Amino acid sequence: MLTLLRLLALALLATPVFAGEDPNDAYLRENKLEPTSEALIAFLDSVRATPENKQHAVEMVKQLGAEDYEARERAAAELIHLGLVAAEAVEAGKKDDDSEVRMRCIHLAPLVRGGQSASVLSAALRKLATLKSPGAVPHVLALMPQLEGHSLFTQAARTLRFTARADEAELSALRNAAKTGSVPYRAATIEALGAALGAKGADETAGFLAAPEPEIKIAAALALARAGDSRCLTPLGALLDADPVQVRSSAAQTLRNLTGQKLPFAAYDEPAKRKASADAWRAWIAKDGATAKLNLPLSDAHVILGRTLICLYGNNKVIELDAEGKETFSVEAANSWGAYGLPNGHRIITFMGQAKVAEYDETGKEIWSKDGLPGNPMSVQGLENGNVLMALSDGHKVVEVDHAGTIVWTKDFPGLRPLDAQRLENGNTLIALYSGGKVIEIDPTGKQVMEIGSLPEIVSATKLENGNLLTCLWNGEVREIDPGGKEIMKFTVANPGGAQRMDDGNTLVSHQGGLTLFNPKGEKVWEKAVGGAGGKMHSY
Repeated sequence: MLTLLRLLALALLATPVFAGEDPNDAYLRENKLEPTSEALIAFLDSVRATPENKQHAVEMVKQLGAEDYEARERAAAELIHLGLVAAEAVEAGKKDDDSEVRMRCIHLAPLVRGGQSASVLSAALRKLATLKSPGAVPHVLALMPQLEGHSLFTQAARTLRFTARADEAELSALRNAAKTGSVPYRAATIEALGAALGAKGADETAGFLAAPEPEIKIAAALALARAGDSRCLTPLGALLDADPVQVRSSAAQTLRNLTGQKLPFAAYDEPAKRKASADAWRAWIAKDGATAKLNLPLSDAHVILGRTLICLYGNNKVIELDAEGKETFSVEAANSWGAYGLPNGHRIITFMGQAKVAEYDETGKEIWSKDGLPGNPMSVQGLENGNVLMALSDGHKVVEVDHAGTIVWTKDFPGLRPLDAQRLENGNTLIALYSGGKVIEIDPTGKQVMEIGSLPEIVSATKLENGNLLTCLWNGEVREIDPGGKEIMKFTVANPGGAQRMDDGNTLVSHQGGLTLFNPKGEKVWEKAVGGAGGKMHSY
């Protein structure tokens, strides 16, 4: 059998130990933030889009042209701290008469919109959610409007929900916010209000189901679902016909997670096919919904859009299949080995042969790209902060890149050839090291907190919801192993490139012949022959 190194021309190219500290803590301290509720709330206030902060950003841009070098550096650091608040001032600075100001603003522009600024704010929001920090609600509410249109808005909405309490002042603030502002803002506050009210306040939450906007209806239905109120089922069934597609997808995934029923539904199907599937769901709700056992707490598993991206390494192409196995998207990509689908329907594609990554929208139009990467990308993951995480095998490193192409985080692995990297919900990063024959987990500072060896020719690794790892070995094995390295389950296919645990418990595997779906017993339940396959895939 050919080794993976030979196939990909990569010549060109135990027992775990866990740390006791929340990985966000070290990252926050590294950025001079104490991981306490008080410090993090103060940080949120310091980066809000207040008139004072906006004026401060203008003044800091002027300081970029100061004669004193240290003054210029302090101003740049302060603009990065301000993040999105400074974006307008920095953008204007790119046209300043002072060449030093222009040069520095060109460099700072991507950093204030993403990069370190977004990563620190994301870590702060995650930590506040973990702490369930009392008193955070008004501060998060005040911050959220400036985050709309940015991936950080989703993180802020989650933090709002996790920190909401049945405190009269906070309930009043949430009720007011639910009536004003943009639809995304109102939807986020309704979910948080529902979380604060709980089952006792479900009648108030249910009142939002009468809103005309589908985004508001799904927010109310989700809040009811989390409270264990079966009144959510009928509106969820109705929302299977809704636009936009994200609402349909969320409704279907919530129904699956909440009821345990696995009735088929693909949000991107043609209307006629969708109607048949939606009608089946509505028939089940009408018959069994009132007495159905609801699975609580409701899983926050990612919405599934019914699409699967697969890299055809042998054909220099990436294609996308819908729920019926029909090709709906394709792009020429030299020796592509990694692809990732986003909840908004966009796709991130790697071009291993060109050391490049690009994002495409729903229509197939390229949104942004970055070439000249310091190595050939073997995996890709879209992150909550809008950045992209990649494993660069021949570069022996894992990098996080923002949309401006700036590398905002990197970790080197000399001689170990990382072939896969996954950013975990706790902020750590899981990495499959091909030449090392192992999987490791590192915290945001790069400190290793876990290692499992004896995985020869490992090409991919994913952490599952149960804490186990799903791994692919180029020798033909797909293994699920527990945190101690014990084998729980094993499938055998020719040269697997990637594997993904589906929401129904089955496992989808990409390999040299195409795609194969295995049930938990290891039996093949579905196969799709795809010529030229051999890289990773992502079902989303």
